[in-house]
Amino acid sequence: MFLPNKHFFKHAFSCDEYTELAEEPDQRGLCAHALLIHHEKIRVMVLLVSFLVLLCGFLCVLLIHTVVPLLVAIIIIFLGYRSFDAFLRVSEHTPPT
Repeated sequence: MFLPNKHFFKHAFSCDEYTELAEEPDQRGLCAHALLIHHEKIRVMVLLVSFLVLLCGFLCVLLIHTVVPLLVAIIIIFLGYRSFDAFLRVSEHTPPT
């Protein structure tokens, strides 16, 4: 059974001590990579929720026979994801404090 190194997990997933990581450039790279992976997981979750909202919009089209909820869902999802993605892009480029 493979037991991971605790030092790796401390620096790769917590990223609390940025001053220590600044002294070790390879560890800073690990922290940045872990942050990108975390943001990608958040993006996937947001896309899955958006997909569920679209499915609800399609159900409204089938049950109520109107396209207004579907159009509103599409507009809200599009604008919401763009603003959320812009927020994540800005936070990717700022170092943790």
